[in-house]
Amino acid sequence: MAFRPPSLFQLTRMLTLSLVWAGCAGAPVAGRPRYSEVPAILGPHETDVGNKYSSVVVIMKNRAQRKPDCSGVLIHPRLVLTAAHCVCGYRYEGFFDTSQVRDKSTCWSEALVQTVMYRQESKEKSDAQFRLGEVIPNPDFRLVTRKMDGQDKVTSRTADLAVIRLRDRAPEGVPHAMLHADEIQDESRVILTGFGADALNGDGECKYTDLNPVRRFGYNTVSTKESGGELFTIADRESALGACGDSGGGCFVEDKLVGILSSADMGKTSTYTSTHHHRAWIEKMIKDADTRPTR
Repeated sequence: MAFRPPSLFQLTRMLTLSLVWAGCAGAPVAGRPRYSEVPAILGPHETDVGNKYSSVVVIMKNRAQRKPDCSGVLIHPRLVLTAAHCVCGYRYEGFFDTSQVRDKSTCWSEALVQTVMYRQESKEKSDAQFRLGEVIPNPDFRLVTRKMDGQDKVTSRTADLAVIRLRDRAPEGVPHAMLHADEIQDESRVILTGFGADALNGDGECKYTDLNPVRRFGYNTVSTKESGGELFTIADRESALGACGDSGGGCFVEDKLVGILSSADMGKTSTYTSTHHHRAWIEKMIKDADTRPTR
């Protein structure tokens, strides 16, 4: 059969696909800090050596990675609540559209959870244990980001929540958080928690210099509610804010969980998904965990 050179259309398609594949290969993993982000919980914060927020855990893709992808909150001895984007990859919206889409079809099958309890006799040491679990995203989860001015900006989001159902129960002595009974209100005083990065590299990228991740907490005030109460934003720059590695971390009113960190405009705002808004789904996950066999 005689060789036929590819048509202009075929050449254009081949070139476009090669560029898309190259972009996929070099794209950052979901939940990883990007160059635009800054370390840890910003503003005044404390290390949780008193284990007040020991329900807040580390989320990793695998143990070999040796650093957090995100944070999460234990809400049942076998259930961790986190941001769905932390445990889901992405796909492109369309052939020529570079928007990155995360939804239930792009999620990991499982994730690794690390619990951390600080030893009271030594603030520099902690007991850390690992548990593997199945990733279950909220069925309505969808997050779309687009590159703007060199940064990945959220253009739309719905139900940025997932649970990790652990194969084994959390270690004895690690408590789980209770959900707040009421909807969060503007001007509410809240506590932000997470295992954010502790340094920046020469390129301004977040990094972890301590192989033992550090749980931190700090105080702030709710600024506004959005999307019919599904989201709430914190914007007081003089107080604590979330940053890389804190995604999936909990927002508390006193000791009750009111939100999960979905995104942060570093040094400016932190946006949380309201647990009250998705309470029916969360309680269904808790009930399901109660009825399943445990080890």
